[in-house]
Amino acid sequence: MADLRPTPGPPADRVLDTDSAGVWDVAFSPDGRTLASADNGDAVRLWDTAAGRQTAVLSRGTGDPQKSRHVVAFSPDGTTVAGAGAKVDVATWDVATHKPAVRFAGGTSGKVAFSPDGRYLAACDEENGPTVTVWDARTAKEVHTFGSTTGFSVAFSPDGTMLAGGGSDGRIHLWRL
Repeated sequence: MADLRPTPGPPADRVLDTDSAGVWDVAFSPDGRTLASADNGDAVRLWDTAAGRQTAVLSRGTGDPQKSRHVVAFSPDGTTVAGAGAKVDVATWDVATHKPAVRFAGGTSGKVAFSPDGRYLAACDEENGPTVTVWDARTAKEVHTFGSTTGFSVAFSPDGTMLAGGGSDGRIHLWRL
């Protein structure tokens, strides 16, 4: 029988210390120069990957893991980062200025995703629906809401014409936009 124990890999090239109790999600900017992290203290942080240092804390919350921004995503052009989580509004920030950009009504229990052209932001929420909501990323106007039994993950097709959502029921729902 084969040995299935994990073997240690090489050590990390760099370790970024968030001073939080845990990191929920990370996302690289499209050019790879910036990393966004979301932790269970409601902080969305930006990191310079070359220097290995934190450059901004975009969101500071209550520290309540039940109200934390636990997912992050970059817009395709890398100018905007979204942070979302349970029992908090989905929000975006300008990456260059670190200023809040748009706040979207509603939280998410799962992932967020920008459409390939950056025009739309989608989020799935299993706790309050379950639903998948698509907003105009610039105005926060709700464009579509899809009721489903999904709520953990969401993704746009590369051409932006379809949206997929998957969740705890073991199904993937596909919607034509």
